[in-house]
Amino acid sequence: LNVYPSAFSLDAEQPDYDMDSEDEVFVNKLKKRMDISPLQFEEMIDRLEKGSGQQPVSLQEAKLLLKEDDELIREVYEYWIKKRKNCRGPSLIPAVKQEKRDGSSTNDPYVAFRRRTEKMQTRKVSRLIIPCRLLVFLLPLIK
Repeated sequence: LNVYPSAFSLDAEQPDYDMDSEDEVFVNKLKKRMDISPLQFEEMIDRLEKGSGQQPVSLQEAKLLLKEDDELIREVYEYWIKKRKNCRGPSLIPAVKQEKRDGSSTNDPYVAFRRRTEKMQTRKVSRLIIPCRLLVFLLPLIK
């Protein structure tokens, strides 16, 4: 009897943030002084990103978001703030730009998914089917 782990097990979710090479250098330097794993670093940055909107959270708010050692939080927070200021977008986690749900349409060319501007006109098509059937019936009679 073979037992395989379930695909639907209750494993902890992976963070949306993905480390880059710059992050790896920082984590390796930080590992020499403090106990931190790459996954733990990704989770911390992920919580900081999701906890802040357009404006980054303060250090006090970061301490509430992250349940780690204060010195580790301060180091990661300062690195995150520096990285976020150098980043061109509003967030370090990439996301697909979508149209707003409030119905306002913009002509932004970078919006990936848009709502249809016109509804499908099914009634016109169904009204045309009846005359077409009549033509198909009458065509053999004309020949």
